[in-house]
This record gives sequence, structure tokens and C-alpha cells, in this order.
Amino acid sequence: MQFCPSSCDCLPPLLVCLGLLGNGLVAYVTLARLRPLTRQNVYFGCIAVVDSIAVTEIGVVQLFLSKGLPWLSGGRLGFILLNQGDWGCRSQSYLLGLCQLLPAAMLLAMVVDRTLSMLAPFRFRTLGPGVALRVALLTAATSAVLAAPILFLTSLVTFSGSSGNFFISCYLTNQRVEALLYWNLLCSPPTLALLAILLTNCLLLFCVARVARERRRHLQGGCGSGGVSDGQSLSGATAVLALSVLMLLCDFPLIAVYWTLRFLPAQTDPTVMHALSESISALMALHLLSQAGNLPVMLHRNRRFRRCFLELVRLRSERPTSWEMRAGIAE
Repeated sequence: MQFCPSSCDCLPPLLVCLGLLGNGLVAYVTLARLRPLTRQNVYFGCIAVVDSIAVTEIGVVQLFLSKGLPWLSGGRLGFILLNQGDWGCRSQSYLLGLCQLLPAAMLLAMVVDRTLSMLAPFRFRTLGPGVALRVALLTAATSAVLAAPILFLTSLVTFSGSSGNFFISCYLTNQRVEALLYWNLLCSPPTLALLAILLTNCLLLFCVARVARERRRHLQGGCGSGGVSDGQSLSGATAVLALSVLMLLCDFPLIAVYWTLRFLPAQTDPTVMHALSESISALMALHLLSQAGNLPVMLHRNRRFRRCFLELVRLRSERPTSWEMRAGIAE
């Protein structure tokens, strides 16, 4: 077996290290340090945990151990997926689909929660962090069930070319239209979830603009009431928008290649299909950026997180003041 040299296959370990460190800090600060614990903090913490799992599976197993390490060692070391047999192909395809679906589904749950909170703030103010935890657990269970059909749709498939070359790939066994639509719409990549995030972001952006206009009008009129609450609400909403935009920008190129690959005509030269399949590695490395970039986004867009993180870095533990506790309720 030949391994084509690619810097993208060796880059994931760096992204994995940065992602695990950053997501670990995000989870610790949002779940253990920020007080009071709010629904949005729970969502941020759950997303950090899910992204850590996805970064490990995609960056370590799917990219580095399966491609980068075999190339570096000349095929002597590494996790060769094609050598694991049919069920190895099925299980790894399931984990890959789940690790792409779950982060998008978890982010969608947080975006919907934040949008509803901005549309009806008084109705959702009374909901506590327990609601967010139950929604996160339900989202994880639903994602695991939705990805389960991958176990029965994938297998080792041999493609033979006109020049006598052949390629063995872990691919869809059932080429019916409904199987292809399921694979690309729900799991790998989760096109429907990403489109839902895009549409919900448009509504959330409208809500943020409306709240910002009202806050600016209050400040110009000399009315300071609600300024702190609106500021905290805007800070949380802009952090959600930033995480969503990062995921959309990093995932849509991967979606374009997947859809092109799945719906190529049957008479397409296998060399072309193989080249497209190899390009997925580079786009997967780009996909890892969306799951390894939570910490920079949170530090840039969330004031309460940035303040608490700086206190943690300075090894200084302070009790939250009454102003911080009141402001946290708005989130």
C-alpha cells in the first residue's frame, strides 16, 4: 500500500493537543468556575467535552494514525483501517459520522436556546441549568441513534479502473438514493444540522441587532435600567454566533466535496474519485479548527469567561460579587 505524503495528515496532532487543552479549559471554567451556573455555561461545557471527543477520534484515529503515521514510517506503523476488516470499517464509519453529527447537534441546541431566550426573555429566564443538561443528554442520545444506520450501510468496497488499478475503500455498500441522502444530510457531514444552524443564526443575529438598538436608545436617553442585563445577554449571544460562524466556515468546504464525491456518475474514473477522497484529509484538518478553536472564541467574545479565565491563570480565586451574580442570571 502506498501512502501519499501530505502535511495535512501530520498536522492533526498539533490541532488535537491545542483542542484538548483549550476545550479542557473551557469545560473547567464554564462548569466549575463561573458562578452562578447558567444554561449557556452548561451548553458551552458540554460542547467543549463533545469537541474533545471528536478532535481525538477525527484528528488522532482518522487522520494521523490512519494516514500520517503510516506515511512517516513507510507503512510499518499506524492504524490501517482497511486491515481491520469489514466490522472495523463499519465501526470507524459510525464513530466518524457520530463525531461529525454530535458537535453540530449540540451547537444547534445552544443556538436555539439562545435565540428563544432573546425572543422571549421573561419566559425563559426561569429555566435553570438542569434544563440545559437534560437537553444536552437528549441531543447526545438522539445523535447516537441517528448515526446507527451507518453500521449497516458501509462496508469494504473495491473499485476497479480501466487501467487495471484498483482501490479498496470503506464506502457505502448500498448506493440507493435514500442511503446517499441519509449519509450526506444527517451524518457525514451533517448538512441538515449545519443548515439549521445557519438559519437560526440569521434569526439570532436579528435579535442581537434589535437588542443592541434598544440598548443604544436607552443609553442615549439617559436610562441605565437593564443596561447590565442587556450587555450580558449580548455578550453571550455574540459568543454563540462566533462559534457557529467558525463551524460553518470550516465545514461547508467539506460538505461540497462530500456531495460531489457521493453523486459522481458511475462511469467516473476511479482515479478521480480517489483524488477527491484524498482531499477530504485536508478538509478534515480544516474541520478540526472549528472544534479546536473554542477557547480563542470564548476569550474574545465572552467577557465573564475572559475575566474568570484570567483569574484562573493568575491563580487568584475570588468570590463572585453580588453584581456578578445578578448579571449571570441574564445569561
